[in-house]
Amino acid sequence: MATTIRRSLGTRRARAEDDAGLDPELELFFQSINRLRLITRDSLRDLSQDYSLSERGLHILGLVYVGLDQPGKLVKYLGVPPSSITFETDKLVAARLLIRLPNPTDRRGIRLSLTDQGRDVHRQAIKEVTDVLKPRFDAIPEGKREDFVRTLAKLAGRMPRTSSV
Repeated sequence: MATTIRRSLGTRRARAEDDAGLDPELELFFQSINRLRLITRDSLRDLSQDYSLSERGLHILGLVYVGLDQPGKLVKYLGVPPSSITFETDKLVAARLLIRLPNPTDRRGIRLSLTDQGRDVHRQAIKEVTDVLKPRFDAIPEGKREDFVRTLAKLAGRMPRTSSV
């Protein structure tokens, strides 16, 4: 296995990494994750430009869609300063993709909600990413897909709830 990984990393580079004490498997994993992030970012470039949104702005639309609808929750989830969330949500509100609503359980707080246009942009972002990643996912033999998803979920710190992944 290590030989295969070394070959995929390139012999000279793998030797340098071995000398530095880096695990070639982890290095390949990190490179692969970063490559997938770049692929998804590139698939969203036109959509981001159309609405003058950052990658984080599009991510926030998805998070609000699944229920992280309070700025404090977004701060905690993304691990960024409150000013970053304010900046991004201001841009999303200005683009008419999000609206701010009073929080019915806390008069001091607000809730974020997607507008119809925000839902459309979120759906379009999901479609763009799916169109790019689905062929890659489909290239995994059917019997190994569930193992792949479970392993990735385990690495991410949570296990899928059902076996029908």
